Amino acid sequence: MTTKVIEEIFELNQDVSGIVERDLAAKTADASVVPIWEYPVPVGYSLVFDGKDQFSAYLEDNETTPAECAATAVAAVKVDIVIMDASKQNVRSVLNMRRYGDVKEFQDEDKIAVLDIAPGEQVIAREGERVCIRADSPGTIVTIDTSDCYFRLSCKRVRQTLFG
Repeated sequence: MTTKVIEEIFELNQDVSGIVERDLAAKTADASVVPIWEYPVPVGYSLVFDGKDQFSAYLEDNETTPAECAATAVAAVKVDIVIMDASKQNVRSVLNMRRYGDVKEFQDEDKIAVLDIAPGEQVIAREGERVCIRADSPGTIVTIDTSDCYFRLSCKRVRQTLFG
């Protein structure tokens, strides 16, 4: 029995089956970042990221009058993306910590955030690992309502078939 590897363009977003979303309900005491979206890579698949892949996000708070999160200055929400192993002990970064304003562009190709991966390098999230989009809110608004938020993260999805 032969196997065949299939590689395809893939977009990870809030609607992908299996993604877990968590609201940022309060600022952490140690100012650490908290996963707001977490995607466990399914059995039989891997996700491959490189320096050409892009990330965009829209974040909204969960206050009495919901509004887009602060994008600039000191009050800006900060986001990053990491690959976390199954034990949730080790992480590999694919997007270094940035202000939300640096990742909120969806249309202008010249302004869309690209991943922090060196040219020619790849970061692979294997089955059982987790792709985590994390956030922290240093300003006075410390909540994020993920049900009103969305994101787009490009990558390649690799799977092995049973037959070649």
